[in-house]
Amino acid sequence: MTQADEYRLKAGELIAQAGRETRLNVRRECLGLAQRYLRLAEQAELNSQTDLVYETPPHRESAEPAQQQQQQQQPQSGSRQKS
Repeated sequence: MTQADEYRLKAGELIAQAGRETRLNVRRECLGLAQRYLRLAEQAELNSQTDLVYETPPHRESAEPAQQQQQQQQPQSGSRQKS
């Protein structure tokens, strides 16, 4: 069973639970969750069609980490003059 199938199964269970529920607020929550599970199923289907391979970057041999320089703001000279 794929991940998408599991999401659809859970959505079906929530829809069935909503049908048995007498409290309106709980029914709405169940239906909202079912809708989210169906969206997850769609996304899982799309993800299963994506062929993505992650390769870790090569390990640095350097013992010292690269240093970053920060620029300090310089006061603007001549922009404000007293008259």
